[in-house]
Amino acid sequence: MATPTLNNLGTQSTYKVYICDGDGAKGSTAGILANLQNTTDIRRILLEHSAQNRALVYETTTYGYTNQELDGTASAYQYFLGDNNGVEGTVPSDALNITPYITNGYKTALYPDANDLAVSATIDSISSGIYTYERRGNMQVLKLDTESNTPSDNLYRIIETNGQVSDRDILIIVGTDIGRAITINDHSIENAEVTSTNQNVCLENSATFSTASPEAQRIYGATKYDKSSLTLMWDATASLWIEINRAPNSVISRKTLTDSGVIVPVEGTTIITVATGGGTTTISDSSGVLDDGGTRKIQSGVDPSILNFTGTVTTGNNYIVEKPYGSAKEGDKYTSIWKSDWTRSDTTSGSNKVTIFGKDLTYAEAIAGSTNPIEISTRYINGAWTDGIKKINSNALEPALGNPSTDGMALVSTAAGVRSWGVIEGMQYKKYTYDFALHTGAVATYSLGFGAPGILPDKAIIDAESSYIQVETALTSSGSATVEVGIACATTSGGYQATDTDFFNGATAFGASPFNAVGDVVKGGGNVGQLLTTGKITFKINVAALTAGKVNIYVAYIEAA
Repeated sequence: MATPTLNNLGTQSTYKVYICDGDGAKGSTAGILANLQNTTDIRRILLEHSAQNRALVYETTTYGYTNQELDGTASAYQYFLGDNNGVEGTVPSDALNITPYITNGYKTALYPDANDLAVSATIDSISSGIYTYERRGNMQVLKLDTESNTPSDNLYRIIETNGQVSDRDILIIVGTDIGRAITINDHSIENAEVTSTNQNVCLENSATFSTASPEAQRIYGATKYDKSSLTLMWDATASLWIEINRAPNSVISRKTLTDSGVIVPVEGTTIITVATGGGTTTISDSSGVLDDGGTRKIQSGVDPSILNFTGTVTTGNNYIVEKPYGSAKEGDKYTSIWKSDWTRSDTTSGSNKVTIFGKDLTYAEAIAGSTNPIEISTRYINGAWTDGIKKINSNALEPALGNPSTDGMALVSTAAGVRSWGVIEGMQYKKYTYDFALHTGAVATYSLGFGAPGILPDKAIIDAESSYIQVETALTSSGSATVEVGIACATTSGGYQATDTDFFNGATAFGASPFNAVGDVVKGGGNVGQLLTTGKITFKINVAALTAGKVNIYVAYIEAA
């Protein structure tokens, strides 16, 4: 019959329960105190017996198991589950010693302080990345040592000798010697000792746990447990030892926070010295300083969140800072601060660009970073990194200008470079339009412009020769229409300009230049005159009606005193 398991205890199967004193052993006739049927009642009695006779705190024993003083003589108890078909009066050689599993106070000379919290029977060593232990309760301490007492070792797998580990069993792992460091590795770490399919340790928020760090907290010895420990719980469904605690407590990391939805930037700044090589840049090396050139990338969630670009160069190359790569969390942010002076050697083409997070700097911005730094940031939104958002020093900007207060004003500036809306002391223009769709084409004189904006101002000097007539839609006529462009003056006297229907253009056939071709432009006639008060532009149709057309007149004038 196969060796029984704990699952067979109390099942009324063909197994027997043996209670022995300290001399009892598998395959031995010595020490047998009772030979019992494997029933539910016997299971209960057995558990009560083991609990009542377990070792007391600080009670010594030479046997290593439960102990009571009976008649002044130390008497230890051991419990076995064996084949019912075995030889009467002998503990079967294939019996399962269940003492460690039903008695928590499993004392040894090496661990005399053990009581309710079971401790591994020996200080076992790791073997080829695997630690094997014997279960002594649903919670126990394991004191690990390196293989062959080497200064360091790695642990990837923890297994129970008899395969008796139960769901939610707890192990508290400590080291043995400050000079022998054990690194416990998460099952995600590839290694040559234990295949990934056999690794069974799942750490919380870091890939490793070491018994040698921090060293200041190491206190190892026979009676003092290390102040730093790792607590694991068995998950039978996942077949993994899951980390539930570590001491000192596990440091809350950026990863654990971001995994919980809390956005935490990677603190720190990396200085990048821009050189002439151009290329594509990213960050992170041991010194925190990088020259440009080469192909390097920003790793999201790993590299510091601020890039500080410095240096003064003249180059014919492009400089590109790509968007981050790797895993990112919604809302993550990276920021570049351009403090470099980047002078392009090629001033005739569109090359030599500085592009950060998909946003081009102007040449003026790229060349003056040391005096006017530019900030470009990108965020991870809806599963992608945004194009860079550019921020510049507001003190270097001119105030925003609203619309001019009156028609005809232009943007002017002082010698200091302060800009504003003002009146040009010189020529100004107003636009007037004849549109068949609006005015119709009957033989008549049409006044162009609407309301106050369409009125030429008092005392304005009108220059026909500096004015322009431009055709937007060619004129058509069913007859022999002619067209004049003139001016209508509100009042006149002396030498002031009077109403003149052909001031800008004399009677011209609709089919002649400039009225017969879209985009044709001619200057007005050689007339000049000053208004006494106000004036408007006229469009006169003679002889026959027009059937289509649109003409723009740009009138040049000077506001005189």
